[in-house]
Amino acid sequence: MSLIDRLSDRLGALLDEVRIPDRLDRKITEAEHAVARQESGHALALLEEVERERPGIWRVALVAGLAHEQAGEPQRAAARLAQAVAQRDLPLVRLALGRVAEQLGDLRTAREHFETGIERRPDELERIELLEALAKIHTKMGAPARAVPALRQLVRARPEDAGLRLQLAEALRADDDVDGALDVLDTSTALDSAPAALLRLAGALHLERSGTRTSGPDLDAASAAFRRMLEDAPDDPDALEGLGHVAHAMGRVADALPLYQQALTTAPIDAHARLHRRMGQCYLRSEDRERALDAFRAAMALDPDDADSATLAASAALDLGHGTEADEAAQRALDARPEDPIVRALAGRAKLLVGDLDGARTRLSTLRAARMPVEVLHALGELALHADDPIEGIALLREAIVRQPGRFGIQARLEAAYASLTPELPPLGPLERLDPARLAPFLDALSEAVASHPLLSDLIPRTTALRQHLDTPLTVAVLGEFNAGKSTLINAFVGEEMVAMGVLPTTSHVNVIRYGPRRVARWTKHDGEVEELPYTEAVTLVKRAPDTIARLEFCFPHPDLRSIHFWDTPGFNAPDDAHEARAQEALRTADAVVWMIDANQALTMTEFERLATIPSREEKLLVVLNKVDRLGEDAAAREAIEAHVRGYLGDALAGLFFLSTREALEARRGDPDAEVPASSGWPAFADALQLQVFDRAGRLKSLEVIRGLRDVLELAVSRTKTLRGTLEEAGQRMRGVRAALTTQQSRWEQDITQAAVEAATHELRALRVRTVREVAQLAAPQPGLFSRNELRAADRAAVSEQLVARAEDAWGVAARVVAAAADAIDERVVGEVEAIASGLSAADARGVRRRLEAWLAETSALRRLLHERAVAQPTSLVRARVGEVGDGVLERLGADPGRTEAERESRLHRLVVPAGADYSAMVDAWGEEYVGAARRLGDHVERDLDILALDLEQRILRPFEAVLAALQPSEDS
Repeated sequence: MSLIDRLSDRLGALLDEVRIPDRLDRKITEAEHAVARQESGHALALLEEVERERPGIWRVALVAGLAHEQAGEPQRAAARLAQAVAQRDLPLVRLALGRVAEQLGDLRTAREHFETGIERRPDELERIELLEALAKIHTKMGAPARAVPALRQLVRARPEDAGLRLQLAEALRADDDVDGALDVLDTSTALDSAPAALLRLAGALHLERSGTRTSGPDLDAASAAFRRMLEDAPDDPDALEGLGHVAHAMGRVADALPLYQQALTTAPIDAHARLHRRMGQCYLRSEDRERALDAFRAAMALDPDDADSATLAASAALDLGHGTEADEAAQRALDARPEDPIVRALAGRAKLLVGDLDGARTRLSTLRAARMPVEVLHALGELALHADDPIEGIALLREAIVRQPGRFGIQARLEAAYASLTPELPPLGPLERLDPARLAPFLDALSEAVASHPLLSDLIPRTTALRQHLDTPLTVAVLGEFNAGKSTLINAFVGEEMVAMGVLPTTSHVNVIRYGPRRVARWTKHDGEVEELPYTEAVTLVKRAPDTIARLEFCFPHPDLRSIHFWDTPGFNAPDDAHEARAQEALRTADAVVWMIDANQALTMTEFERLATIPSREEKLLVVLNKVDRLGEDAAAREAIEAHVRGYLGDALAGLFFLSTREALEARRGDPDAEVPASSGWPAFADALQLQVFDRAGRLKSLEVIRGLRDVLELAVSRTKTLRGTLEEAGQRMRGVRAALTTQQSRWEQDITQAAVEAATHELRALRVRTVREVAQLAAPQPGLFSRNELRAADRAAVSEQLVARAEDAWGVAARVVAAAADAIDERVVGEVEAIASGLSAADARGVRRRLEAWLAETSALRRLLHERAVAQPTSLVRARVGEVGDGVLERLGADPGRTEAERESRLHRLVVPAGADYSAMVDAWGEEYVGAARRLGDHVERDLDILALDLEQRILRPFEAVLAALQPSEDS
């Protein structure tokens, strides 16, 4: 039955305010019948005749409105129906008005008419029509979820209507209520004759609810629904696609692909892009990226605006290294979804792949967040690596791989990044074969590694010195107590009395005997001036003015001295402490040691202790028992002395020799090639010196460098571990802060919001009480016969102004409660972050403090927002209410002295509303945002600390500890 017919049925029971003649009544009735016959022109002509004779008749306005609607004149229809509803507000008239407003595109007005019609107590048929119209209008307005209440009433009224159930399920789905939608469909889908549309929606909903699961009742139910569709229509493309989706979800890619391909043969063209995209996803799951990319290309060709296909195509092209194609696909996706972080991440990676670093920075610049998707982490990690920030890149890629293990391409990229970060130190090879040729490139690389990290910058001189040490001649220190014959040994070696000898400790400095083309001494004074002089004058200088000598070098054209320097050192146990210190320094730094002992004196415990400090004694220590000529032929004495020495040193020395340096000097004086008697011990000592020292100069030099290298590495590792401990402790502190913030956030509503609401409630009540009393005083009658309670206009204005000001103060008290909680957060966070920064280097501390400054700027903006929401907005509402109804409220309040104070106070509720649910929700939301900002700062700082620790691990600890492990066999004997 049409609307006009149903209206006609009811019109007989509705009388106009004034009885109209039968003649006009017949014309109106005839017009109604004309509208029912779709003869709107004839109806309007009849109604015009009636209106000329008797204007303002309700039925005329109503039927004219319906006729204009029928004639396609919605504006005129709306005007006439508005006249009708102004006289009689009937549900069916509202239905007609809503329908006309819908034709005019005024959906909001249409909705209001339908809602009003429902409020006008329609009969059952009218109610159903209005509910249907209301549900339809909500859907048109893009809010299908708001249609749910109307659709539920319709389903209850017509439970057998599958179409209504379908509408309700779709609306619930739009409201993210998948469970509710499936509950609505269960009854209908259980029927043998369930419509295909219901089965299709049920299958889709079960798929949605299955999520990422690969098995379970939802996938089984979805499969059953789609198979039932195929029973009636074997080529139904939706059912085939749905079954393909189920197979894909279950991991049966080989089953899914044929189903999608079959669906392509019957599906409408607008579904082809989606099917190609689904096929591409299947190929991706089977690791066939080439075919996947082909499928995504086909999808994009069919639907150039399909952002999903463009996104997937960009990802596949990136994995395959097709930079240009990835860039073009990513740009398509970015045009459609400019704010999507995944798309921006892909677009940034594509720019990196084509070498556009600036473009990548632009696309990725807005993606920083505490909790980033894996795709974003991957893209930002790649950007950092391309920008020569491997530490940042590794940290981001490592987080991505933890979140999604096995993600294509990330693991390999991460390993490459690790390799790029770790210093390239050449392998040392077996320790027993180490020589300067192998050590030199290693030390060069180590110097670069040390120089590249600020923590180790002060070690640069030490690594440089080690490298230089390799290029200098071997140093052989001649050591022993004074008067042991050290200088005599040096003179015997060169064949002339080069350095001073005697029973007094004359050598207060180290004499260096080195190669030179001329026999000359080089005297370095304490002011740095250098003077050359003959040997004899140098000897005289040593005896006459030793304190003027900073360094004394004796140059001698002996071929062995090209690669060897002898050090003639002050004697131990000399009266002068300075002599002792110089001898000790020579003992510490020399590459090889010749230790001189007077054979006529027992080796003292002090000497043994000094000898024990020499590293690698078995390779670099020659012990000489001098002045054996004084022992004569006493073999037993020699054996006793040797046993005494070896009893302490064992085999931890390169050789033990009995020698008479005096005899050797006498034999070689003036002729270093002269034969020396074997009884002096010189030939055996000279052979050992050649074999053990001169011929092994590279090995001995390497031993000394390795010892220094180990010291440098151990110091670097120790220092790094200390800093890493500091970083770990700082990270623990930051995690503690974040845990406390999490607890505070969970308790914010109970602790802070409740306190703020209570403070506002207390202050607002005090405001109302005070205002009531003041109004009572101002309105009190003055003495006189006709006086009465009355609040003058000026007093009302003053009270109104004061009321607004006091309301602002009251809300301010509540806001200060919230701000105090924020202050406590600030104090703890700032204190902890500053404590962390103080334990870091200046450069690292600057980075942490920049984080803190950015957070403080954010919280400053949040505090302004708090004032706006917690003070300014509620005060504005009070001001608006006072402006609208304040005069009336205050006037009645002043004129009504008979009520109690509480009753009079309640009148002010219209002006000053207590803090309610909205205010609580606002404080909760603000607190969540504020604490969330502090937690994000904690996330950032903790991540910064992790990056610093990673830097230490990769650039120092891992490579240096590996070298130390390789050097372990060379520990001191």
